[in-house]
Amino acid sequence: MHIQIVTLTAKSEEKADYAAFLADHQDASRAEPGVIEMRIHPEQEADNCFWAYERFADKAALAAHGKTAHTARFFETSKTALQQPPEVLTLNALSPLAPETEEVTGGIPMFFVFPVAPEMRETLIEAFVPYVEKTRQEAGNLRFDLHEIEGDKDRLVVLEIWRDMAAFEAHFGMPYAQEMGSIIAEAVPGEFTNYLAMTKDLGAVEQ
Repeated sequence: MHIQIVTLTAKSEEKADYAAFLADHQDASRAEPGVIEMRIHPEQEADNCFWAYERFADKAALAAHGKTAHTARFFETSKTALQQPPEVLTLNALSPLAPETEEVTGGIPMFFVFPVAPEMRETLIEAFVPYVEKTRQEAGNLRFDLHEIEGDKDRLVVLEIWRDMAAFEAHFGMPYAQEMGSIIAEAVPGEFTNYLAMTKDLGAVEQ
């Protein structure tokens, strides 16, 4: 499997049209046989910033995706719509992923890309794996996956989806979340919220 996150920052005057374009690109990509998952979301506060989470069956499927007409249109449109070139992070899963047949719709997707002190990396990962499993048992959690970034040992990535903000806030009242919070406070510089991007549906981008 090949997993990647792509971040896209559109020019403010282009964001609404670009969001509509990305919705079409997302639909076309999901129809590809080698695409396991394709979800694109704008940030809630800066909705000209888009996060794409992409899972392909393998690198051959990624290569096939790159040869499609809709991907060619994506690159052509992005040349003028974006402030800067897309940033691509290739990911390796550190926790079991959602089943390939499971499609999560709705909820609030969040992308947590955070730096880790080198001396705390293994300790944090060791604590995170059982934390992921406990979090997934919460009624309000729809997705919670931990990844490392290929070629970057200084950061980790969590993709999480919550049913609503009440579920997200209730999570921090759990004893295991409080224990994990103490470890994160020691391993991650600054406030964790500085690295958390809360997103929304593509159709919610304001003009």
